[in-house]
Amino acid sequence: MYLAIYLSWTAALALLLSVSTDAPLGAVGGAVLVSILSQILNQITALEGLRDYLPTHYGNAWSDLLATQINWGDMTRGVFSALCYTAVFSVLAIWRFARKDVTS
Repeated sequence: MYLAIYLSWTAALALLLSVSTDAPLGAVGGAVLVSILSQILNQITALEGLRDYLPTHYGNAWSDLLATQINWGDMTRGVFSALCYTAVFSVLAIWRFARKDVTS
């Protein structure tokens, strides 16, 4: 369940890109590119506190479920982060689609 919620930001970003371009592969490629770029930036330790705001920062929080003492803090922050990114990308996609001329 965590991974489905966590990956919802990627789906919302792909939706935003799909209503912004006419090329379907451009939307998929853009979502994959942003995800990979975020993972690369997350590995740079010099960014320190900024890494907490990257959408892929809490991607491995589900592995805490395999421990004897479960740390719910990272998973809670990961769900909140993913839902925030999903909400922003979804609202932008709806706004963009509402302004787009789909009759031509």
